[in-house]
Amino acid sequence: MESSKRLIAFDLDGTLNKTEVYALDAYRNTLKELGVGPFSDEEILDRFGATHEEDIKYFLGNDVTENQAKKYSITLDRYWQEAQSNKCESYPMVASTLQSLKENGYYLCICSNAPYDEIVGTLKRLDLFDYFDDIQGLTPECDKVYSLRELVKKHEPRSLTMVGDRYYDYLAAKENQATFIGCAYGYGKDEELKHADYVIHSIQEIESIMKVIC
Repeated sequence: MESSKRLIAFDLDGTLNKTEVYALDAYRNTLKELGVGPFSDEEILDRFGATHEEDIKYFLGNDVTENQAKKYSITLDRYWQEAQSNKCESYPMVASTLQSLKENGYYLCICSNAPYDEIVGTLKRLDLFDYFDDIQGLTPECDKVYSLRELVKKHEPRSLTMVGDRYYDYLAAKENQATFIGCAYGYGKDEELKHADYVIHSIQEIESIMKVIC
């Protein structure tokens, strides 16, 4: 049965979280320690939004061994936690925009390719955790289409909007019949957002768009 919820699903990295302020250092240090690369900052930034498994193959190659993958994961997590604890920043106006959307009755969720615990930790460091009604991390299918589908199954919303900066977000929206708002200020290239229903250049633009959508 359809609920009365007007659900907005937000991607995290490149949408709410200015990930590069800590993640670039974490990736650089990991790749240097493992003797992998070189990779440019642009190449690293292009990975933001992908799954961890995809990153492993991108940086270490398709023939990566289980031990190499494990070492990469442990090393990246160590540098990631260290860097994030010192530098963590959301985009301008994120908190006030989320607050306004909540006050106007929207049901706010996270739909991310990151693991659940990592999402929670990041949101708490950004002081954004309390704005969200539900958090959906990566599913066993390792595909954001299924992550958004889980939110739809759980909440059966009256309206569904996906907000994100990458092609993964657009595809999730398309496959779940959601309106897609593309974030041009994030990490996606223009090509990834060319089929978006709306494109925004700052997070607060969502408020006026939502008044049109529902």
